[in-house]
Amino acid sequence: MGIELDDMIGEEGIRYYAVRSVIEILKDKDCNKAYAYTREICAESTYSDQYYQYFDDLLSLLKEENSYYKTRCIMIIASLSKWDREGKVARSTPQILALLEDKKPVVVRKCIEALKEIVKNCPETKSSVLKAVERIDITRFKDSMSPLIKKDIDNLYNTLN
Repeated sequence: MGIELDDMIGEEGIRYYAVRSVIEILKDKDCNKAYAYTREICAESTYSDQYYQYFDDLLSLLKEENSYYKTRCIMIIASLSKWDREGKVARSTPQILALLEDKKPVVVRKCIEALKEIVKNCPETKSSVLKAVERIDITRFKDSMSPLIKKDIDNLYNTLN
């Protein structure tokens, strides 16, 4: 009949520790562990909105310098877009589309891939997505990457049209 830990910390405190824990695992130095957790969140998000509550907090990963953090984040955002009833994805579109200007081709490719799911789940983003994708300058990437990014862009257009 003592005081529960939940009562001592409070709802906001519990949420803070939960968010911190999610972000810490996604930023873990063990890339295999962090990627596995990303895949787990994405899989869970196919049938549950459990992680949607962390959407705003996860967006902070898009601003990180580390390309792994960005790619993990965009994968999760795409999977969470299914549960977006508050317009968070549409409001975050500029931050999301900024990844298309990233210097790392893997970030650009993951973003293009994620945009398929984002537009499917949030059709109001389609116009801005198409405009942003049109502006991608594939010549800024190495010759080995340019054709892959071009193929990704073509695949996105085929999916959206």
